[in-house]
Amino acid sequence: MTLPFKIKNKAPLLYFLLILLATPWQISLPLKLSFWVFSIYLYFVLKEKTKEKGSGSWWLILPPLVVLMLTRTIPFLRWPIMPLGADSFIYKKIFTNCLQNPCSEKISIISNSLQFLGWHTPALLSLFYILINILVGLALFITIRSYFNKKAAYASLFLFSISITQFLAYWAFYWKLMLAIALTLSALYLLNKKSWLVIPLAGIIGIIHPAAFLFLIITILISLIIGKDRRYLSLSTLGILLLTLATNYQETTGLIFDYIQKSSQKDLLSNPELTGSFIDFKTYQKLALAYLSFAALGLIRVIKEKKIYPLAFFLSALILSLPVLYFHSRFIIFFDLALIILAAPLVAEIALKLWHDLMGKVILIAVFISLSSLVTYQAWLAEPLITTTSEIESLEVLKSIEKEAVVLINDHRYLPVLKSMTKNPVILADINTYKPLKPLYIYVGERSSSNILDNIALPLIKINSHIWKY
Repeated sequence: MTLPFKIKNKAPLLYFLLILLATPWQISLPLKLSFWVFSIYLYFVLKEKTKEKGSGSWWLILPPLVVLMLTRTIPFLRWPIMPLGADSFIYKKIFTNCLQNPCSEKISIISNSLQFLGWHTPALLSLFYILINILVGLALFITIRSYFNKKAAYASLFLFSISITQFLAYWAFYWKLMLAIALTLSALYLLNKKSWLVIPLAGIIGIIHPAAFLFLIITILISLIIGKDRRYLSLSTLGILLLTLATNYQETTGLIFDYIQKSSQKDLLSNPELTGSFIDFKTYQKLALAYLSFAALGLIRVIKEKKIYPLAFFLSALILSLPVLYFHSRFIIFFDLALIILAAPLVAEIALKLWHDLMGKVILIAVFISLSSLVTYQAWLAEPLITTTSEIESLEVLKSIEKEAVVLINDHRYLPVLKSMTKNPVILADINTYKPLKPLYIYVGERSSSNILDNIALPLIKINSHIWKY
């Protein structure tokens, strides 16, 4: 097996080094040993690429799509008040306002489209968001098929559907990021096809979500450095940059300086607003354990076969998710997609090997049911911040409080929700030590401790079951 970059005959060493780096050391010793034994087994089974005839039956796309739709729908059925993360509450409020009055928010792209089609109900935002997430899976399917083959594409959709990381990203209601990811995957498909349509599509991505645009640009630049098709990539990069600067110069340059400035802040790792407010790498390793070994072997495979775009995708996601950079935890979503891309061809190969006999079929079905059940259970457990109508109703009071009043909370999770409900300052502070100089409203949510007001020295007036006034 010949590898480029002067690592000939060192594939086993590289693979096992990657496995050690990928190992989540926080898990129990028996689980670590199982992971290592499986990784060794996988290497010897898949170290040489096998060619299987056929492209796979079309029905293989249905099971992962069913899992995808089921897990994305469960939160809406179980928690109708506020199905997803705090952002869903905020955006639903903005979306409702945009349906009623013209607005400049980016979500007006959706509200205007729905109004044009004659739909005027806020409930359609939920349906639209589910469809966006399914669109990400389908964009991944099409892109993987162009990079590898149809069998790998089926495997990638399966991995996407059972990825708890992707579910958590969906649950957090990063609707702009989800839409931008679907378009970014489409742009990478166009790059592989050497289409100039990538230029206007990249411009649209830049308008929707700067982080996704940054990822796309760095992926293209890495492809330019390690690839051979430099003329097309150079002209595409130049076209994208010129279009971006011509249409959005001030915002683009401002975002560049802002990214550099925030990446250099000392409290980067401890400030959720700087990290991106998503899971960290240690948590991610445990969530992606099912396909880490496949991804490690897939990385060696794409280096060997000099598949530029999958490798560039991985390197770009790895760089941007480094903890020393601003917004790094949000790029773990891209990193998970990168591992899915690397793992998909290997998952497809081992599935084809097992499918030839009855026992293999039983194993495959059992694995699919187990992993699907795991992500479905996660969807069932994902309890939103606000689960009762009383909490929603109590927040309405904050719309009409004194202009000079301050709203205080002691749980940071409620911060985005309360900021969306009132124009007054909302502060996060310790109720027992805070000394108010102005009218003060204290919000205590269902998730907060029920006795936090017991020892407070201030004379408080109870407004409702969740709000007190000083």
